[in-house]
Amino acid sequence: MMHLHRYEDYAIIPLRLVLAAIFLFAGINKALSLSGTAEMFAGMGIPVPVVFAFIVMILEIVGGLCLLLGLFTRYASLWLTVIMIVAIALVGWKQLLVPVTRMNFFMLLAVLGGLITMILAGAKRPSLDEHFLLD
Repeated sequence: MMHLHRYEDYAIIPLRLVLAAIFLFAGINKALSLSGTAEMFAGMGIPVPVVFAFIVMILEIVGGLCLLLGLFTRYASLWLTVIMIVAIALVGWKQLLVPVTRMNFFMLLAVLGGLITMILAGAKRPSLDEHFLLD
């Protein structure tokens, strides 16, 4: 166990890949049903829902790809954190109040915690950030 410290940089890879999958999946789902996403946004009272649905879709796909590749990881994590905070503020906290959906709220918090970890830690290695000395 004394020599495990040499693998610390690689410990962030599973988190980075899981977060990438979550946001790629969410963004692609929005792309496949942009009108449905816009309707959902309109129901939440978001102004110009089509524009915001498109922006969120792009940020989730590009952010997911950035996390997957470890490119601009801290910046991608930051904009995805903003999306998560808005999602929790608009919808997530309501899930906390209903016992059946309470776990969804804590999953949103777990994703938020993972993103904050990525902002603080960066991609580590292997990543394109490391390759291009961006981190």
